[in-house]
Amino acid sequence: LKGGVIRNPFLTETKALYPGEYEIAAEVVNYINQSLDIDLPEGEIGFIALHVHSAITDKTISEINRYSQLVTTLIRVIEKQFQITIDPKSIDYIRLIRHLRYTVERVQNGEKLEEPKKIRDLLKNEYPTCYNLSWKLVKIMQQTLKKQVYDAEAVYLTMHLQRLTEKVITQ
Repeated sequence: LKGGVIRNPFLTETKALYPGEYEIAAEVVNYINQSLDIDLPEGEIGFIALHVHSAITDKTISEINRYSQLVTTLIRVIEKQFQITIDPKSIDYIRLIRHLRYTVERVQNGEKLEEPKKIRDLLKNEYPTCYNLSWKLVKIMQQTLKKQVYDAEAVYLTMHLQRLTEKVITQ
């Protein structure tokens, strides 16, 4: 693809999911640009960041891409449900993305969180929309990862969704 630019559709998510790797990749791209007197696009930073993350975690690029696509899908479902657009530069977006990332990692590793039953019952009754959406997201994760997602994840996700909706609605 001589002279063409390959767009990186997961640049924002990569930046938020892997900030350390992104920083390293930015330095690499800066070094290449200066050394070779070229101008690589920002999308390249994202691609290199994924390779850095792959090397650090010993996961394949296709695995990492699958997780990034899953997180992107989950964000789109949340935005559609609440009829909002979450600013990718906002702290709320970064928090949500990181929570989703760690949820996916826990599911992949088979880690089980303790389910706070009293909190679950409270959230289910007080915030049914967020609670139901969290279960929809859990189902998407289970289908994509082909692994069980423990009930506690839905509880914690409900809390994140509620905080997000409170901030978005009050702004």
